[in-house]
Amino acid sequence: MMAVGKVVNTSCAALIYAVRVRRVQVWAPPLTQGVSATAIIRWLGGAFGQDKEIIDMSNNVSDPAHVNTRPPSFSSAGFWQNADSPNTNLFSITAPTAAICDITVSYMLASNGETQLTVNTVSDVVGALYGLSMDGPATHIWAAQGVLYTS
Repeated sequence: MMAVGKVVNTSCAALIYAVRVRRVQVWAPPLTQGVSATAIIRWLGGAFGQDKEIIDMSNNVSDPAHVNTRPPSFSSAGFWQNADSPNTNLFSITAPTAAICDITVSYMLASNGETQLTVNTVSDVVGALYGLSMDGPATHIWAAQGVLYTS
């Protein structure tokens, strides 16, 4: 999610009304010589479908595990998600430290017609653009590079 600082150290206003996941890729390099790495993406079926797991293992140090997948047709991630449901789990990733995750999404920008979502924060500056990490403010393990983060 992207948001802009609204009230100093208090809240940010969301710029996005809805989001849809288009593709997820994970590269997982082996951390130790002779030990394979595993990358797993698990799409959560929700009310419309079954869970689906995509797995790859590396064969050697120079060839990382690579998973490249789109949301299954009737999974939760296959539909547009309102930005006011930030705790909806669409998929899970299992990968070792130093793994790289690339997520392709489509956004629907908020207009004056929609109620603007406010994200409560601990530290922000008015007018600054912030991102929220995929795994929530507690860990920031899966966070985009080059974006300011607030919690």
